[in-house]
Amino acid sequence: MVSEPMASSLQSPLLLLSSMSNLMPVKLDSTNFIVWKHQLSSILRAYSMIDFVDGTIQSPSRFLIDAEGNLTTTVNPEFQAWDIRDQALLTLINSTLSPSVLPMVVGQNSAQSVWKTLEHRFTSTSRSNVLNLKIELHNLKKGSESVSSYLQKIKNTRDKLIAVGTLIDNEELFHIILKGLPREFGPFCSAIRTRNAPVSFEEIMVLLQTEEQSLAESFDSGKDLNSMAMFASAAPNNRNTSSQSSFYVHNNQNRGRGRNNNYRGRGRFSSNNHSNAFTQGNTQFSNNQYPSSNAFTQGNAQFSQNFQGKSKNSRPMCQICGKLGHQALDCYHRMDFAYQGRHPPARLAAMASTSNSSQIQAGHTPYQGHDQVAVGNGQSIPINNVGTENLMCCIHFKHFQASVENLLSQKIKVLRTDCGGEYTSNEFNTHCASHGIIHHFSCPHTPQQNGLVERKHRHVIESALTLLSNAGLSIDHWSYAVSIAVHLINRLPTPTLSHQTPWEMLFHKPPDLTHLRTFGCLCFPYLRPYNTHKLQPRTTPCLFLGYPTSSKGYICLDPHTHRVYISRHVLFNESEFLTHLSLPSQSTPSPPSPVTSSFDSTSWLAILAHSCTPPFIPDSTPSHSVPIPSADPIIQSITPIIQSPSSIPSCAIPVTQPHPPILESSPSTAVPLPTPPSVPPLLSSTISGPTNTHPMHTRSKNGIFKPKIFHTSIPDYTQTEPSTYLTASKFPQWCAAMHEEYSALQRQHTWTLVPPPFGKNIVGCKWVFKLKRNSDGTISRYKARLVAKGFHQQHGIDFAETFSPVVKPPTVRLILALAVTYNWPLRQLDVRNAFLHGILKEEVYMVQPPGYVNTAQPNHVCRLHKSIYGLKQAPRAWFESFTTQLVTLGFHSSTADSSLFIYSNGSTVAFLLLYVDDIVLTGNNAMFLSQLITNLSKVFELKDLGTLSFFLGLQIQRSSTGLTLTQTKYATDLLHKHNMQHCSPCNTPCVPHVRLSATEGTPLTDVHAYRSLVGALHYLTFTRPDLSFAVHQVCQFMNAPTSIHLTAAKRILRYLQGTLDHGLHYTPGPTTLSAFTDADWAGDPNDRRSTSGLLVFLGHNPITWSAKKQLTVSRSSTEAEYRALASASAEVCWLRVLLRDLGIFISAPPILWCDNVSALAIASNPVFHARTKHIEVDFHFIRERVLRKDLQVQFVSTADQLADIFTKGLSSPRFHELQSKVMVPVDTICLRGDDEANGKSCSANSCTKRQ
Repeated sequence: MVSEPMASSLQSPLLLLSSMSNLMPVKLDSTNFIVWKHQLSSILRAYSMIDFVDGTIQSPSRFLIDAEGNLTTTVNPEFQAWDIRDQALLTLINSTLSPSVLPMVVGQNSAQSVWKTLEHRFTSTSRSNVLNLKIELHNLKKGSESVSSYLQKIKNTRDKLIAVGTLIDNEELFHIILKGLPREFGPFCSAIRTRNAPVSFEEIMVLLQTEEQSLAESFDSGKDLNSMAMFASAAPNNRNTSSQSSFYVHNNQNRGRGRNNNYRGRGRFSSNNHSNAFTQGNTQFSNNQYPSSNAFTQGNAQFSQNFQGKSKNSRPMCQICGKLGHQALDCYHRMDFAYQGRHPPARLAAMASTSNSSQIQAGHTPYQGHDQVAVGNGQSIPINNVGTENLMCCIHFKHFQASVENLLSQKIKVLRTDCGGEYTSNEFNTHCASHGIIHHFSCPHTPQQNGLVERKHRHVIESALTLLSNAGLSIDHWSYAVSIAVHLINRLPTPTLSHQTPWEMLFHKPPDLTHLRTFGCLCFPYLRPYNTHKLQPRTTPCLFLGYPTSSKGYICLDPHTHRVYISRHVLFNESEFLTHLSLPSQSTPSPPSPVTSSFDSTSWLAILAHSCTPPFIPDSTPSHSVPIPSADPIIQSITPIIQSPSSIPSCAIPVTQPHPPILESSPSTAVPLPTPPSVPPLLSSTISGPTNTHPMHTRSKNGIFKPKIFHTSIPDYTQTEPSTYLTASKFPQWCAAMHEEYSALQRQHTWTLVPPPFGKNIVGCKWVFKLKRNSDGTISRYKARLVAKGFHQQHGIDFAETFSPVVKPPTVRLILALAVTYNWPLRQLDVRNAFLHGILKEEVYMVQPPGYVNTAQPNHVCRLHKSIYGLKQAPRAWFESFTTQLVTLGFHSSTADSSLFIYSNGSTVAFLLLYVDDIVLTGNNAMFLSQLITNLSKVFELKDLGTLSFFLGLQIQRSSTGLTLTQTKYATDLLHKHNMQHCSPCNTPCVPHVRLSATEGTPLTDVHAYRSLVGALHYLTFTRPDLSFAVHQVCQFMNAPTSIHLTAAKRILRYLQGTLDHGLHYTPGPTTLSAFTDADWAGDPNDRRSTSGLLVFLGHNPITWSAKKQLTVSRSSTEAEYRALASASAEVCWLRVLLRDLGIFISAPPILWCDNVSALAIASNPVFHARTKHIEVDFHFIRERVLRKDLQVQFVSTADQLADIFTKGLSSPRFHELQSKVMVPVDTICLRGDDEANGKSCSANSCTKRQ
């Protein structure tokens, strides 16, 4: 037979089985062994069963051994008990395995064997992949995901390495994190690398999330800018600085990049963006006959693939003009020269090109600088690059190089560019030389030698403009149009590649076209995952803008809210477009914001009539007019929109039409351009708002402007508290306070400087500054405290237990009432640097304090010997140290309140209250108190504050008539904090006979401010029982407060404004206990629970009170009153235990006053019926106390029920009637200095009366 204790212990795993599904949400599979082991190990340790699975407790012998040492056939009872528990554990572990892992442990018959099998299986596999895990860790990049996801991936990989015994220290992890961040985090990385102090993983997570939020806010602010420039600014080292500020294109010559006079450029002016024809000279040619590429030869000077396979007798057709009899190499349209015969002129010899057979042997790219283009949604993107053969578009040369080398396992051999400064720079040449790339340049002022990319730019831009025109979208969406144009070009067949697609040439498989949709069409994404409420619409009409690069889905833009949705669940109506919906900047004229940009003021013109490369912008030239040639018939039908240089924006122009406006010109028409500033080259002119045409005469229209008055709000840090060491170090008062704190730390031998230990957690620290004020608000002293960043600590490594008791408010009031009753002195002490007296048991390391780094050992860290403020175990260590010293002095702690210490030796009695580092002393022997202070000062650094006057925010005044407790200063500061110091007072703290509802009102956006206010009001109930019910009401809605609840909290502040001088007045009286208890049955409209009210007196002095909602719903008023009576009896019994510890015995039993006759009958008589069965426990508790004469229950009329003020909102007369019986205004007991010395109270007419 198994013994009863053993049987009860065996039930632990069986009981655990029933709740395992709740305790183990993650089941073991092939990817989560670390998480699974962490979960299960914690549960097994909690139930003291880990020793059965890790091999600590081995299986006992199956059979008993006799006295001679021989094995018998009798089964060992210990083995039976062990086997039952082992099989239960085996069942428990198997229940946490997924179906894919469960077959791995088939045949294992014990929990220990299953545990070892799983550990060996997954840990061994991880050990063999240590190198792969390290490579994965170093290759992690943030990309487009959030900082939280990025850091979680890093942490998961590091955890896998730790599981197999490979440690990654914080410094290495820090560099891995920074290496994987994108370019926009560059300033953050530079700043964080300059920090000398080590940065923990948790700290950098917080810093990165803050930086991410800041970048997101900057991104959102840029969304409203109509960034219409598709080109980057001119290079700073541009040599063409002559007077060529006008954007000028010659007719019939110099096709290039938006050339300024004779300087080279990229691309040419295209014709009307709604047309598919282009004009050259006086002859028009179809754009469809012009191929999208210009790879004329392949291999060794062979003709294009378009001509392969044709007979020798067939006449070749030109790919440019479409005529027969000549090739594109000989076409006179190619160089804009008149036709000069069959053979090309000698000056065109440079046009002959030889294409390479390798797909990526040559790369063509027109721009490789670091400048970016700001698009309409605020995003910045670089210029695109194109390869020679497959014409696959991509961005940024270095990214292109890395991609093709990885995908195709080939190297780029030859690169052809122009002579731009970005390509002739040492950095770029070094990059090419280091990768063995032969760099070819086109001749100066000969962009046609790099015509492949020039035409590719035009192809992309014209395709994008066609998409915008077809969808009827504004120029703001050009970035999406360009992206989808590139997406389509890469997936469309081209004659250059024998009617194959660039995608197929690169990846050797045809592209999937099933996902293609019409750009700009009406779409309806599934929005249920985005909604915050189930009744919100499941979809909304959106614009289809493209395909995300990192996921399979669709980009949808809500034109009303400007929100972009990425979803795979989208319904399309490709025959309809939202042309009637537009951005607010397109439909509602509004003054645009000033923008500083590097783009020309006529950037939108370049988008419509040119490529996406920048025109030349000189550094410093006067403004010029731009003559638009009249030879182009398309340009003559365009309406003018630019009137003067002052009306031209520097970066963007507000669009008020569904289609982008286009410039009109004639032979005598010129477009004036603004004069750019000389330094810096970035244009900074602002956008002028619309002209006021209303007839009203205003000052501004008459040129009268009122000067702006600027106010400075620099805080005076001699009167307020600085938040950082850098700010505080500029003021001598705070410097002296820091020096005093640092000296105290040195005197206490708080730490020892040691080299940073490997693998140990290093805790940060900071300075915290506090102004200590007197009760009248004047500054008492400046206090600086070095605080450790305890949130860096890890449980089980550098801290374990953290609980530390503090004295309860009823205990404080009881001791003060007893001191008044027995006329004992009250002394107040303050322990300086109290936590430094606590001895640390754990090994804790901390960085050196800011401003006090040892110059000889700047890289050392502090090994803490004493508990410092901020450490999680610091309060507990200090409490243990102080308690130990008090015990040696003859004190012992109360069983009812651990922070109350009692000394009793003969006729000498002393009580000590401890609240962290604040101490209150009282006793019947003043000499003993002085000697006690002297003894404590020998061990701790004490400051004797004399007679108790200001403690925990309580203002305490003592006179011959008694002792007064107020919180006037605390309430005044609270009114100032919430800007209510000038509010109108009200008569009651809450609306009479009205209860707050959880559903009324508008939810608050700042719940933290509400919680702070309610928490402060709750502390006011220390001396203000009249606030208890009102504060109890507003405390119920901390989770989701509304405007109604905030109004109720502010009403309490209004009541405080008129009762700042109210408080408690304790007078000498008998040491008897009496309590008033009441209940408001089903008064809460939200859950119909009742509210209990309690008020306990010691003699005539209120000691404890409460307004509390009952835990369950009461089915009758009798039950509600009875439950309130039970709660009151428990509180009174606790007070009796506390008084007994103090050596005060009450002869007469306490009286509980209740106004419900039925509740009194149940408590005093053995009455049972059906409605009282469920409250039998409370019945037995009270009945037992009444029978033992520990309590008396008596009836009191409702008119005399003082606890009525704690259960409901009362009318003003009733409220003030009950309030006057509990507390009094301070001005009625005010004392003059001379009268106080003589023990006389101040006359009523000599005191300031409350208005």
